[in-house]
Amino acid sequence: MSLHEEALHTYGRWSENFTNFGRVSMDVVGYIFEEMHQSESRSVLISNIFTDNDPTEWNSNHKPESYLLLTPSSCNHESDIVQSVKSQLKRLSSYPEWNPRARFVVTVMNICFKYNAEKVSQRILMEIWKRKITFIPKKAYDTFHGYELRVAAKLTAIREEKTKQIYGNNSHHTFKEDYEIRFLKLISRSMNFTLIFLPQIKNFRKVQEVVGNYIGYTGLLMNDEADIAVGGIIRTAILTNLTDVTISYLKLRWQSFVPCPVKFPGWRSIFRTFSLSGWLFRIQENASFKRFVDAVQDVWALILGVSILSLPLTNPLRLFFSAWICYSLAINTVFQAYLTTYLVDPGFEKSITSTEEDFTSGTKYGFSSTYFDRNFNDIADSKDVEILGNRIDCVDMVTCLLLTAKYRNISTICNTGLVDYLYYGSKYSDKFRGSRPGELKEMPVLVTDLLMALQKGSTFLDRVNEIIYRLVESGISIYLMKVSSEERKYFEAKSSVSKIVADEYHALTMNNMQSAFYLLLFGHSLSLISFLMEMLYFKIHLWRP
Repeated sequence: MSLHEEALHTYGRWSENFTNFGRVSMDVVGYIFEEMHQSESRSVLISNIFTDNDPTEWNSNHKPESYLLLTPSSCNHESDIVQSVKSQLKRLSSYPEWNPRARFVVTVMNICFKYNAEKVSQRILMEIWKRKITFIPKKAYDTFHGYELRVAAKLTAIREEKTKQIYGNNSHHTFKEDYEIRFLKLISRSMNFTLIFLPQIKNFRKVQEVVGNYIGYTGLLMNDEADIAVGGIIRTAILTNLTDVTISYLKLRWQSFVPCPVKFPGWRSIFRTFSLSGWLFRIQENASFKRFVDAVQDVWALILGVSILSLPLTNPLRLFFSAWICYSLAINTVFQAYLTTYLVDPGFEKSITSTEEDFTSGTKYGFSSTYFDRNFNDIADSKDVEILGNRIDCVDMVTCLLLTAKYRNISTICNTGLVDYLYYGSKYSDKFRGSRPGELKEMPVLVTDLLMALQKGSTFLDRVNEIIYRLVESGISIYLMKVSSEERKYFEAKSSVSKIVADEYHALTMNNMQSAFYLLLFGHSLSLISFLMEMLYFKIHLWRP
């Protein structure tokens, strides 16, 4: 069958396509391709030179098993065919779903007999070889007979247990078995690998330097210094382009975290009890306070804690009774019922409870541009533009959370489990003690896959994926997470905190009671001033003739 180039560029119309049975349309070609997909015998990706897709949804767990490259030709020169194959392979290899282990079929339309078919085939095979596409599928080995697997690891709970000297003076370390290390050891045990852990490197998750050199675990894999990398690795476009990644063995939900509301200062509770108008309100004097006997009875009622019949209405009497209340025995009742509750625990300022409130609060944002910028790249959305405009590129997650929780400078994006671990069970717990970021209970900003990275074209990727799939399906991956050292430390610390809150009392220190004592001192001072003013007023009247 001979297909014209125009048919590949124009859809839904008749074109100059001929077969031995006459003219055909692109609808017929589309029907054939649709039947190929619906047969489900193999997943096929069909490409042509005019395709220019920019995939936004990544699903590298299901890579195509076959590629069909449609290559048009203008009968001018065979280089057009080779250039078409080259450009399509370049585009396809940039996709996260790129699978160099798949089967490739290159179809050349509108064949001209002046071409040297053998020469064209050799040039096409050369382009395929450059993309590390295997002509003959590699044999899948079930066992590697103790072959040494070099591991680049960056884990949260690492300690050197022993050092093994190999390859001259290079030292290789084994690490404490946390979740991902135990998961990797299950895989290596099934494949009969000997794990060799490489020394720790700085900027483990950083991909490229300013000058263009690849660093971190990506550089180790590309330079054949490591065979596999593990340790909090999530899928990114750059990662899937430069390395091969396994299927996911854990889903990570990334939520927005904002500064928690702070407590009102205790002294402000005095003024928050009544409004300003309540303190300044003036009414006429009641007749009962004009008689000395009634005033004494009301004062005695206050001492006994009995309600008075009528309130003082003039400012002198109000001032007297306010000073007397602060100084008298009734302060005990007020101290227990009011000061130890409302003043000691005055409540919190209004908190941010939604993304909209966070946006209108004017708080800056701090998160890694590598992982999260692509979630706010809608230029037409004014919110996305403002978020990226106010974004601080915060590479270190711990620093981001400290700025959010302790210094209340920014809002950030983080995984809930990581926040709990850092707050309760990690070496950073002391830094976070008493300060915890608040989670916005809304839709997650991003859901990512936790995975391992291997060298591009790794021989044992398929076998590793098969084992991971079985471990996830059987629930072993979740079990390993629950019994990991990080999880144990987290639950122990959290249960300890819960026990303290439930079973023990907190001592009321001066910091807790300062507002109450401020009010008490204010009452003493007011009483003293009132007493001195009364004495002064009395002496002035005595000196008058």
